[in-house]
Amino acid sequence: MIVNLETLRFQPRAGDTVAKAYAADLAELSGAASLIGYWDVEVGPLNSAMLLWGFDGDASSATAEAPRFPHSLAGVVTSSEQLVLESASFNDPIEPGSYGPIYEIRIYDYETGSIGTVIDRWADMVDERRSISRLIGCFSSSGGPVEKWVHIWAYRDGRERELARAEAARRRIWPPDTGEWLLHQENMIVIPAKLSPLQ
Repeated sequence: MIVNLETLRFQPRAGDTVAKAYAADLAELSGAASLIGYWDVEVGPLNSAMLLWGFDGDASSATAEAPRFPHSLAGVVTSSEQLVLESASFNDPIEPGSYGPIYEIRIYDYETGSIGTVIDRWADMVDERRSISRLIGCFSSSGGPVEKWVHIWAYRDGRERELARAEAARRRIWPPDTGEWLLHQENMIVIPAKLSPLQ
């Protein structure tokens, strides 16, 4: 499965306006893409939202483009950055549902040529880790100046996240040993908007 993780940035305090415009125009916007998740960034870059679009099996990295934002948001949305990714083979199907309302999106940069080994090491350990908390999915890109690894987790609240991470550390099951190729890490805590299929 190919996905596109889109970062929208917009004018200050325009988050509700942006989400309502997407909700109103979603049927026209989606086209070949289906909206998997729409989250407002709570901890991370302010005045931004993260959108996860999914594409059918015929899509490729060259065709998996996120829909252009609604015309009504011209001048409100200041930028759109897209990251086309491939779903990890160990992912479960992503079904709409209420898994949050706290989601964590982590984006890691790895040295070119290392992502295959990163995926293998995660695959060896991920089942035990997701027995502690829900993994929405892991996604990768390869072949660029850096290789991307994105993982998205869901929690009922901040306390559940804290306890899950502590339990994984206590049991020494996490994280997989991939630090030798790791270049950069980014983390966001995000909250689903009303239109998001993942709540």
